[in-house]
Amino acid sequence: MKTQTELTRGEAIQAYESLMAMNGLTVVNVGDKFVKAVPTQLAPATAAPFSTQDETQLSDTDQYITHIVI
Repeated sequence: MKTQTELTRGEAIQAYESLMAMNGLTVVNVGDKFVKAVPTQLAPATAAPFSTQDETQLSDTDQYITHIVI
């Protein structure tokens, strides 16, 4: 990956998650400190953390989460 400018840590993480998504991988959080990359087709079967945020607060990243809408 080559960037035109320096990236913040958050921007770099988002860039890597996007690159992985373009290559068929999804990043799933495992606890507070770790992530794992799984094939995108297996992501729904992988335990993802539940989001308790309002849907307007969800980020526009390629991160896989479980969000229940009532």
